[in-house]
Amino acid sequence: MLKKRDLHPPRAHQHHNASSPSLRTAHDFSFLPPSLRPFLPLTVPVPSFVTVVQLLFAVGIILFMQRLQIVPPDPLESSKVKPYLVYTVAFVLGVYCNMRALSHSNVETVIIFRSCTPLAVALCDSIFLGRELPSRRSCLALLTIAAGAYGYVQTDSQFKMDGLAAYSWAILYFVTICFEMTYGKKITSGVRFNSMWGPTFYTNFLSVTPMFCLGYVMGDFQDFSLMEGGSGAGGGKAWVWTTAGLVMLAVTSVVGTLIGYTGWSCRSLVSATTFTLVGVINKFITILLNVFIWDKHASPLGILALVLCLVGGSFYQQAPMRAVDKPLGVDVFSKLGKQMEAEEYAEGGGKDVGAIEAVPLIMSTEGGRKGGGGEKQVPVGAV
Repeated sequence: MLKKRDLHPPRAHQHHNASSPSLRTAHDFSFLPPSLRPFLPLTVPVPSFVTVVQLLFAVGIILFMQRLQIVPPDPLESSKVKPYLVYTVAFVLGVYCNMRALSHSNVETVIIFRSCTPLAVALCDSIFLGRELPSRRSCLALLTIAAGAYGYVQTDSQFKMDGLAAYSWAILYFVTICFEMTYGKKITSGVRFNSMWGPTFYTNFLSVTPMFCLGYVMGDFQDFSLMEGGSGAGGGKAWVWTTAGLVMLAVTSVVGTLIGYTGWSCRSLVSATTFTLVGVINKFITILLNVFIWDKHASPLGILALVLCLVGGSFYQQAPMRAVDKPLGVDVFSKLGKQMEAEEYAEGGGKDVGAIEAVPLIMSTEGGRKGGGGEKQVPVGAV
C-alpha cells in the first residue's frame, strides 16, 4: 500500500512501546471492529491514515448512492447524531484502551479479555435490553469460549501481564467493549432510519475526526510523507505509493463499506450478546486461517483450543425477550380484553366490531380477533 525504504523489521518478540508508534498501532488496529478494519495487509505503515481513507470512502459512496436514489436518504439530524456520537466516542475510547493495554502486554492478553465480553454483555442484555438470562446451555457455551481462549494464549510464549497498568487498561477495554455492544443494540432498536445505510453513514462520518486525532496523538503520522524523496520527522526515508498498495486500499475500502452495512443489519436482527459472540468467533476463525495460510504456525494444543472456542460458539442459543412483567397487570388486561371482545361481539349481533385503540407498551397479545387475524390489544384507559 505504502512502502517505506530502509525500514528495519522488528524483532520477533519486540514489545510495542512509545518508540515504535506505527508498528504498535498496526498491531492494535487488528482488533478494530470488522466494519472498519477488514483484511489488513501484512505491512501497514500508517494504519490510522488508511482507516480515515476507508471511512471517507464509505461516506462518499453512501452519499453517491443516495444522490442516485439507489438507497433512501438519511440526512444528519441532531436527534440521531447525539446517540451515535456517544457510540462513536465509546468506539474510539475502546481503540485507545486497546492500544494502552497492548503497550503493557500483548495481543494474547487482549484476546482473553475480549473473549469474556459475551458473558458480561449477556448480563447487560438482561438488565438493560429486556432479555432473559442465558440458559444453562448458553452459559456453558460462553464459558467454553473463554476457557478455549485461555488455553490458546497459554500455548503462546509471549503471554504475560506486565504490572497493574496492564490490568487497568485491559479492564477498561473490557468495560468499554461491553458498553459499546450494549449501547449499539440500544440505539439500533431506538433510532429509526430509512435503511441500514443510515447508521452505516452516521458511524463512518462521525468517526473520521476522532480517528484522525487518535492517530495523531499516538504518533502515527510522525514519519509520514507523500512526497517521494523526502524524509520524515525521525530522519527515515519517505513513504512512497505502490500500485499494489493502492489496489489493496481500494478493495479494503469497498469491502469495509459492505461489512459496515451488513454489521449494522446483523446487529438489528440479533441480541447484543449474539452480535458480540459473532465478533469473538470471527477473531478466532481469523487466527485459525492465519495458522493454515501463513507461516505463523500454532502448536497442536493451540489449534485444539481454537477449535474448542468454535465448538462452544456453535452451542450458544440466543436468549428470548422477557414477557411483560406481572406488576404491569398483563393477565388482568388479557382477561378484560377477552370479556370486552365477547360483549362487543354479542351487542353487534354476532358481527365483528372495530379494533380497540392500542396504547403502546402496556397491552394484551392474547386472544386473536376472529375477523382480522391480528393480535387483540387493550388500552390502559379501558380498565
